[in-house]
Amino acid sequence: MIARRLVLGSALCLCAAHPARALAAEGGIDLRGRIEQGGFVTGRAEPGTRMRLDGTSVRVGPAGEFAFGVGRDARTESTLSITFPRGWAETRKLAVERREWL
Repeated sequence: MIARRLVLGSALCLCAAHPARALAAEGGIDLRGRIEQGGFVTGRAEPGTRMRLDGTSVRVGPAGEFAFGVGRDARTESTLSITFPRGWAETRKLAVERREWL
């Protein structure tokens, strides 16, 4: 399996190249981008939030911005673990759309 790459910084502008699909979020998390194999997802969380995608840490910037890539060979479901600054935590199951590669 190809390792997931965590992307932050200048790569955030790449999201504009993808059709955006927003996931309205309760609890202060907003995800944007296509959750598909090879996809790029950006978002915002409450500053101080900690996140892990399938066990791999996702860097959350000082203003709460984050980004991550979905592996080309990702399974059909990923787990996003979120720990908010006040200490409460939640886990979200993300459906990963399959993509045909030529």
